[in-house]
Amino acid sequence: MSASHRTHAADGGPDPFIPKLPPALFLFLATLAVLGVYVWLNPSGARYFWDAKVYARAVTDWQAHRDPYTDGEGLLFVYPPLVLAAATALSHLLPGVIGWTVFFTLHFASVLVIPWLFARFYFQRPWLSLPFAFLIYAAEPSYASVVALRGGNIASVVYAAAFAAAVPGIRSNRWGWFYTVVFLCGLIKPPFLLLLLFPVLAGHWWKSIACGLLSASSYPLQQWLAPDLYRRFVIAARIQVADHSDFGSGILGAVATIERKLFHHPVNWFPYLVQGIVLAVIVFLLFRARRHAVNSEALWLGCLTVAVILANPRLLRYDTCISLFAAFFVLVEALRIRRPLLLLGVIYFPSLLSLYVRLKSHRVDAWGTWETIVMVAALLVGLWRLWQLSQAEVPESGRLAASSQA
Repeated sequence: MSASHRTHAADGGPDPFIPKLPPALFLFLATLAVLGVYVWLNPSGARYFWDAKVYARAVTDWQAHRDPYTDGEGLLFVYPPLVLAAATALSHLLPGVIGWTVFFTLHFASVLVIPWLFARFYFQRPWLSLPFAFLIYAAEPSYASVVALRGGNIASVVYAAAFAAAVPGIRSNRWGWFYTVVFLCGLIKPPFLLLLLFPVLAGHWWKSIACGLLSASSYPLQQWLAPDLYRRFVIAARIQVADHSDFGSGILGAVATIERKLFHHPVNWFPYLVQGIVLAVIVFLLFRARRHAVNSEALWLGCLTVAVILANPRLLRYDTCISLFAAFFVLVEALRIRRPLLLLGVIYFPSLLSLYVRLKSHRVDAWGTWETIVMVAALLVGLWRLWQLSQAEVPESGRLAASSQA
């Protein structure tokens, strides 16, 4: 078997943990086993495409002159009026089964293309073969990618489009398509504008600011053009997040859960303050780390991807499945792990406990805790490694300067 077809350890050599099977076959069987555990823990497969059904219900309600935001039960439609109008127009253009087929094909392709994009264009390491990338993706804590695949949220399409459009920017500093995609993403949800940190940290300040402001300005414009519909959109968002305590995982979600459990009162401003401070610290550390990433571009991209997702105040599975993949890469690279499969097991197996608690007891308190720990730990370790690499370069540059003076 040629070297290009072998699964490698982090240092580029064969991974001694892999049994004596063709690596691609072993990784395929391991992925099936991981997915089998999910099926075993969730045998009924009770719900599919719950987010997509919310979109369809909102369009139907609006066309029937009902409130598309607060009349429904369960999950609420929490997208601005512009998205509602666009979804309605698409439902006329692609009616019935045709529309569903197009959406789900696009959704499945978007979820499944992420490992390929990261392995092929972002991280580019010998040990990160495509079969191993899909195993990492399948074995993410609490099966984030599997839940994202089942949910049918438009965010999966957004992330795939954004990370694909960022490739020309990362490889040849051409960000035009990326700005177009992120502008449209920001019309769907403002947190997607955090993706602009990619060109900002590449030195493209003014175009990034202009893109963000132009996209964000659509919200007051919608409030002016459709005040009643916009007001109901804001009410629906408040009900879904604050009234239902649906803060997701991440920093804000973790602090909000602690506040509710320790102080036994509704969540107030404190988690938002913590999230704001964390966001400011993340941006500061990223700017500092960027200067240290001259010879470690892949590690830098991994840290940046984790940070951009972690900065989002409300993380759900379709967000964390992106960040967790990057977090695993950062941990392998920063800690110079020689057996990535062992690290994958260390991350994967503890997450089964929170998944079991969530699926069997229907409690949401443990949901997302382990993922947040993994993401934060990976970001801190990655930034530490970048700083360490920069410190190693300083004496070398000093010696070169001294020799040139001599």
